[in-house]
Amino acid sequence: MDDRKLCELAAIHIFGWKWIDDRRTGQPILVDSDTEWVETFDLGTRVDPLQSLPDYLTGDGMLRVIERMRELGWEFTLQLFGDGIAWAKFNKPDGRGYDYEEADTAPRAVLPAALRAMGVDIDAICS
Repeated sequence: MDDRKLCELAAIHIFGWKWIDDRRTGQPILVDSDTEWVETFDLGTRVDPLQSLPDYLTGDGMLRVIERMRELGWEFTLQLFGDGIAWAKFNKPDGRGYDYEEADTAPRAVLPAALRAMGVDIDAICS
């Protein structure tokens, strides 16, 4: 799966970011839900609209995802194995949830697990 696309999906579906049209250029830009306007040009140089996107596939990024999912009412389970494999799962207190996501690192298991819990079909989007 494409790392950048996974982080974009997390920003939108977990953290509430949204695509808006840049007022100066008409180009779509992804902004934090608290931001009303983002300046995408500096002295006429185009800026990548996703450059400010957090990397949720790092240790710190993973912790932000877990914290946000818990704020949204999800319980979290992580299992780490001696061979480096990680399993992550989010479920609701009433038992609703999804199967474990397996990956070679904890962040790479946590992010897809969170997206699936939020109803994102990452297989269809990221393949």
